Amino acid sequence: MSASEAPKVLVEEMDPAIAKASEPVEKPKKEKKPVPPKEPARPVDDVTRLRIIVGKLKRVWAHPDADKLWCEEVDCGDEEPRLIASGLREYYKTPEDMEGRMVLVLANLKPRPMRGFTSHGMLLCASTEDRGVELIEPPKDAKLGERVTIGDLVGEPDEVLNAKKNPWEAVCEHFKTGKDEPIAMFKDIPLMTSAGIPRAATLKDVPIR
Repeated sequence: MSASEAPKVLVEEMDPAIAKASEPVEKPKKEKKPVPPKEPARPVDDVTRLRIIVGKLKRVWAHPDADKLWCEEVDCGDEEPRLIASGLREYYKTPEDMEGRMVLVLANLKPRPMRGFTSHGMLLCASTEDRGVELIEPPKDAKLGERVTIGDLVGEPDEVLNAKKNPWEAVCEHFKTGKDEPIAMFKDIPLMTSAGIPRAATLKDVPIR
């Protein structure tokens, strides 16, 4: 067979619909949802992160395994009393010295086991090394469970204070009683309840701890 007589190869045209179907299909790109900006971290020394509330000592008894501790049931307006342990036996000698008193409770501390008794907060006290310790007491008409305010400072308290970066430890040095009267103050701003200013009995110009 001569070259001129070689068989012709027929090339069929592909159906355009089939050709289109065989092309790779691009998936639609997903739109990225905008990420909301993170709220700036609150400073550790923001005093409004503390939850200081009004309570009343309902029952007090000696800790069975610690000579310096009282165990306390504190009515803070909840269904169940708040259990707190305080190292006040040196200053308040009997349960009767404490029961019935109004108190201020730092209520959002992390629960702390104290010799087998879990303490859910801390009672605020005017505290000295040489003149004793006195409870900070709000007026008797203050509402149990109400949050103490500090001037016009506003902010939601932490649910539980961070134990490593603890706002209380960052600001506690600014809590003192007044120089002229033993009222509770933060940076010279009186603490306030609905019934008035909490105060110590006699201790002026001393730290509150």
